[in-house]
Amino acid sequence: MAFRIVNFIIIISIISTFGCGQDNHIQRNTEDQHSISFHLSPDTPAQNNVTEIELKITVSDAEPEFLRITNVNPGQHTARTSISVPVESSITLSAIAFDGICPVLRGNLENLEVSPEQNSPITIVLNPVQAVIGIRSNQQQISPGENWDVEIYIEDAPKLLAVTMELQFNEQLLTPIESITGGGFGSDAIFLEDSGFNRREENILSLGLARPSGNAGVCGSGVLFRITFEALVSGNASVRILRNNMFTLTTPDFERIDNSRIIIRPDISIEIR
Repeated sequence: MAFRIVNFIIIISIISTFGCGQDNHIQRNTEDQHSISFHLSPDTPAQNNVTEIELKITVSDAEPEFLRITNVNPGQHTARTSISVPVESSITLSAIAFDGICPVLRGNLENLEVSPEQNSPITIVLNPVQAVIGIRSNQQQISPGENWDVEIYIEDAPKLLAVTMELQFNEQLLTPIESITGGGFGSDAIFLEDSGFNRREENILSLGLARPSGNAGVCGSGVLFRITFEALVSGNASVRILRNNMFTLTTPDFERIDNSRIIIRPDISIEIR
């Protein structure tokens, strides 16, 4: 499913004597803990199929707590829950709305400071989730003849049926020796690198993944590809994801997601010496 265009707003309102105020201040009384209620309401009426919201609450330096809010009203897009929060603390709230199993909206509010003043509601706008595709490695330096392992990963993907892309690398410094699926598209994904999709040039490696025919697609985060390069000679080598017409994310409806709605972290480099 493609990205949503509707925004949601979380409104933190007062229950009893506790609420949220403007300028990131939370009202309190002399008790140690209080409950708050969350209401979700869209900027535009019900055109979103959000079924639940995951709420992450971080109080000061404590480990975060997670709540799943499932009582989302499909007509009014409202949801309610309550949490206990100690006074004299800094609070960060993060929320993700899910359409079934896929994240579609995200928002956060950081460093809410407890204050005996202010009692106006605070809102958290949940904007459409943007998929992130990037390239990473845990190696920073290698020697000629050694291997360099890199991963192509995706975060917050909508429902996808297929992904294709091209990688550009320094052919004088590197040669690819293996490329495999990373498992992020499922164990039965069709790997396209060796099936005619690849139009290998001297410094281009073409890669693709697809779900089997009739599959509803996958979403979320994971590793798409794992590629191993061999270092040939000394130098500063790099690999880059190309944002060209071969870079595609396709939904189960066979719609291509607009590349402007995808965040790409395209580059990675390593020192060979």
